[in-house]
Amino acid sequence: MDPFFFHPGGKDATEAAGILARLAPGSRVLDVGCGLGAGTAFLSERFGAAAAGLDLSPRAIEKAGELFPGPEYVQGDAAALPFGDGSFDAVIMECSLSLMTDPNAALREAVRVLKEGGELVIGTLSCREEGPLCSEGRVSLPALEDALLEEGLCSLRFQDRTEDLRRFAAEAIFSCGSLETWQEQAAELLGAPAFPCGVCRKELGCHLVSARKPAGHTRWREMRHRGEFMTEDDLRAPEKLLRVPGRDVARIITRNTSGSMGEPKRVCFTEEDMAATADFFTWGMAPMISPGGRAAVFMDGRSPYSVGGLLSDALERFGAETAVCGFVTDYAAAAEAAAGAECLVGMPGQMASLAEAAPDLRPRTVLLSGDYVPASVEERLRKTWGCEVFTHWGMTETGYGGAVDCPFHSGAHLREDLIIEIVDPESGEPVPRGEVGEIAVSAPERRAMPIFRYRTGDVGRLMPGICACGRPEPRLDRIRRRIGDEYPVPGGSISIRQLDECLFAVPGVRDFRAALTGEDTLSVTIDGPASAADVESALRACWPALCFTVEKAPLPPEKEKRRLERRTGP
Repeated sequence: MDPFFFHPGGKDATEAAGILARLAPGSRVLDVGCGLGAGTAFLSERFGAAAAGLDLSPRAIEKAGELFPGPEYVQGDAAALPFGDGSFDAVIMECSLSLMTDPNAALREAVRVLKEGGELVIGTLSCREEGPLCSEGRVSLPALEDALLEEGLCSLRFQDRTEDLRRFAAEAIFSCGSLETWQEQAAELLGAPAFPCGVCRKELGCHLVSARKPAGHTRWREMRHRGEFMTEDDLRAPEKLLRVPGRDVARIITRNTSGSMGEPKRVCFTEEDMAATADFFTWGMAPMISPGGRAAVFMDGRSPYSVGGLLSDALERFGAETAVCGFVTDYAAAAEAAAGAECLVGMPGQMASLAEAAPDLRPRTVLLSGDYVPASVEERLRKTWGCEVFTHWGMTETGYGGAVDCPFHSGAHLREDLIIEIVDPESGEPVPRGEVGEIAVSAPERRAMPIFRYRTGDVGRLMPGICACGRPEPRLDRIRRRIGDEYPVPGGSISIRQLDECLFAVPGVRDFRAALTGEDTLSVTIDGPASAADVESALRACWPALCFTVEKAPLPPEKEKRRLERRTGP
């Protein structure tokens, strides 16, 4: 045990923190809670960084200068750092955050003095329970994740170093007779409280946690402070948002705006932007397909930067084969293309229809993307094909990739370069983690056209707690609805999402189209062997006050997001 390192893991943990901080020769790094300066000096020596150490204890700062001369040592409060904005490439806190009287203020200050693109690394005793940020000398990982997201940081990383903690406790007891004796000796050296002693608790862990202050963070914070958002109107004039010369734009995606006959929205991407989406697809698809397996993708794939093209790039990286089939236009041809595939990727409605048309397919996994995912569709696919169903949330504005299900199926993990906020649809004020509101997305690091606080119109929530899979990325719960897609009807409301849930649960419904006339008459056309009487019965159970007409007819597959048509007259 090194007598001058007062945290589990000693030099090894400090080196790991420096690697997470991406330190390089000349990097400016601040060691908050530096103690006697051993870690600060090690960062300077190991990485060639320009290191500065800060500690609240005057005695510790005095001794640091004597024991480890070279770095700058400053006596000060972590909650009011004596440095200017953007002064450091990295800020490291090793077993100091949990000992602070105002840890939230210390995090805010650490973010303030970080440069955009800089890394914050926190080494701490930890627990996975929800609760206050710091309690009994340990940090709640869910609360820490919340605090980092609240500060607009992204690219969260968790590194479990609980074994360091066990080794540290054993060595302290061996060298001093007890943890309490070791703590007394350490506190005398430091002139301040040292590492807490409650390391015998079985649920206690030890983690390194890192997060990045993204490029564009200042603009995001200013917009949040002023309550400003981007909307579809901003995307109708992309030239005002473009940050690169036109020759560097590799892909322009044009989409009609919701409910508007005006200019369409256009979103621009560079090659690097599209490569970042392929990176996200690579780790997102890893649980769904094996090296050497084959995926059949029923999405657009006409160019390298289409969904199909990016998935092909992503899957090729771990040796999987991709057949980009395009949207389903013929179910017999689609069934032939899907035969023998380990993974199918497609829109929920089309995959539900394919399952009805080709029940003998046996994919191991199915990824549903491109539209709202009804629970009834997931259940149909599991029962018909015996497959594991994954879901994905994304949109043009996120560069297609947004959030993807993990094998624990307890929410979709967000891609690391996005900032997601859940806001009240009326006031625009952020709502607490776990509450439902409108999703506002920021992609501040996009090269061609960064977006900030873009109101998506999707209603959902960020799930509380840490996923059982261990990944640190925040998780998006199932999308509840889309603002503006519900129509009032007697006894409640109706939307295409509600109809999907209702009708895809009826055996034999391959596909359907629906139109609402006035406020009380719903006309539905059904494709498939289901009887009109069964369909009307299911509809009446959900909307007893409506009048229904149900017809049966073959329907061509839909290639766009499903919609409920609204008619004003007969």
